[in-house]
Amino acid sequence: MVSLFFNPRPFWLLLLMSAVIGAALGLAVYPLPMIAGTSRFWDFATGNSINPTFSGLTPKDTAQVWATYLYFVKAPWSWPLLQAPLLGPPPGTNVFFGDVVPWVALVGKLLSKALGFPINPYGFYLFASLVAPGCAMTALLATAGQRNLAAAIFGSILTDTTPYLLFRWGHIALSSHFLVIMALGLYLRTGTEGISRRTEVGWNLLLAGTFLTNAYLLVLVGACRVAALLQKLIAREASLRKLAISATVSGATVLGLAIPLGVFGQNNGPLGDWGFGHYSMNLLSPMTPQMSGLFPELRDFRVGMPFQYEGFSYLGVGILLLASANARGIARWLQMRWRTHLALLSILGLLLLFALSNRIYFGSRLVAEINLGSYLEQHIFGMFRSSGRFFWLVGYAFVAVCILSQLRNFTSRSSLALLAAAGFLQVVDVSPLRDFILREVSQDPSVVLGPERLKSMIAGANAVWVFPTFGCVDPVVEATNLTPSEKQELKRRLWIANVEIELASAQAYIRTNTVYVARHQSDCPLEAETQRQIFLEGALYIYLMDYEPSPAQIAGKRLGSVCKTEHWARYCRVDNGETD
Repeated sequence: MVSLFFNPRPFWLLLLMSAVIGAALGLAVYPLPMIAGTSRFWDFATGNSINPTFSGLTPKDTAQVWATYLYFVKAPWSWPLLQAPLLGPPPGTNVFFGDVVPWVALVGKLLSKALGFPINPYGFYLFASLVAPGCAMTALLATAGQRNLAAAIFGSILTDTTPYLLFRWGHIALSSHFLVIMALGLYLRTGTEGISRRTEVGWNLLLAGTFLTNAYLLVLVGACRVAALLQKLIAREASLRKLAISATVSGATVLGLAIPLGVFGQNNGPLGDWGFGHYSMNLLSPMTPQMSGLFPELRDFRVGMPFQYEGFSYLGVGILLLASANARGIARWLQMRWRTHLALLSILGLLLLFALSNRIYFGSRLVAEINLGSYLEQHIFGMFRSSGRFFWLVGYAFVAVCILSQLRNFTSRSSLALLAAAGFLQVVDVSPLRDFILREVSQDPSVVLGPERLKSMIAGANAVWVFPTFGCVDPVVEATNLTPSEKQELKRRLWIANVEIELASAQAYIRTNTVYVARHQSDCPLEAETQRQIFLEGALYIYLMDYEPSPAQIAGKRLGSVCKTEHWARYCRVDNGETD
């Protein structure tokens, strides 16, 4: 009976088994209407990484993606391909920086134009992002020689229940962890097959797809590509010329996509930003139970400093069990095989150091700090300020090594028993994370203005101008005399209101000046001047802070006939010389 789990099986059957397991786990988290894009969740999608410390203080990532996507699919085709002309002041915004997963947005736009109405692909993509990691791990383990049901079943369970995969659920692009695991599998394929036409096509397709998904994931996939080429150079299995050609083709593939998509457009903001050294990984994070269903007192616990939620990298009790049982075998394997994977091991070490950043914390204690200077910290390292995410490649490589060591070094009966125990413990361990996601996607949207109120306010307007816009909330709030806690609450309210307004404007498909995308540079002094300009006919002005337009702005009309107060926001409009 045990042998049934370890006999060689066709690869298609292993992938099918993995997909079924992933779908079952995914359906336990995402209801079908949410996957289909028809549930109330999409009225104002509240997805964010699960963060008890900052719960409710961050803007709504999933709603931002949905709003940016709507502006893109409703726009006519233009050059560059990813331009949304009505999102933000002219010339608009490139949605590449809106975390829309550009290849998904392009496919969605093609289908939307063909059908005549905008389709929502993101529910299915979020669901697929919980199914695909297990399939990718099954392929990786098969490449390493484990083409059996035990590897497919338990590799899928342990991978699809990775805590840091579930923790990132609301950031659609960053949920695409399967790309990282695919890169590890392709690295192994390159090691056994060499630099062949098939592996080269595979690498360039994977790099192109990852570039059209997320920049952080591109770095991780690119790191595996570099490791595969460097290892061939170290082993003298390929000439420097051949390796240089391979690297050049890969670079040209990515650059060849970047140009028509307008990634290097003049209206894009700076690549660097504040946060490196803060959005990092804590030394204790991988092995410390957090958000755990096995330890009730730890259901809401997350180790580290407040901003280190970006470095949440808990491996899970199941993987820690396998690591403990296989510690000697893994150490022995490293001792014997380190030269075979010297390039990858070196790159994984560098990624781990980068994930820890220049401020290394052991729990709440700062144990080491390197002063990089403000320029390096913000403009160079700040290009990937959320450095804690770079642990993901290290983590999935470690998961694969633990499973492979278990399958290779123990008897079939022992392996089956320990893998089953690890899988069961992992599923229970992440139950609070799954419950959180299910609760978020099932409950009514959490809003501060509300879609119906905004729909009524926007009706008939030809543009929406918000003050302050998303990018200027920080300086406006910091200039107030509020207490720190009051400022945080006000920021939360203004951030969410801005995303609500952006989404409502996208649904009406009219221009808005508020933009929530990565690396967007807001001109707040110019915005302050714009706030005092004469009203444009037909435009809706929404003031989220206390502000009263001057008589000159409203052409001498009575303030009460032009402006109204809805909830806590003031909105004003002048139409065709008549009062609103």
